[in-house]
Amino acid sequence: MPMMDVETTVKFEGRDYRALLDVLIDANIRGDKEERRQHQVEVEGKLYDLQGVAKLISDKVGYETPLTFEHNERVNADYHNRLIKKRQYGYGRTAKI
Repeated sequence: MPMMDVETTVKFEGRDYRALLDVLIDANIRGDKEERRQHQVEVEGKLYDLQGVAKLISDKVGYETPLTFEHNERVNADYHNRLIKKRQYGYGRTAKI
């Protein structure tokens, strides 16, 4: 099977850090485990690995901030893909990469 080129760096230019959760979920479903470890997200000129993105979401949005309806749906759907270790109720860091 031919190897696929997977883009490993994404630039986030938004101001609403909740949108980083979409980036985190999308990056996790692309590529195999080794490729997922190589994914990086550029936020405000600084590169973060996916674990760093999870921490940034907690820090910038707030650990206890409730999920939006859309993010709640994505997290519940992704829960079975095992990016999320346990049920999410807020933007606190419980993602495992």
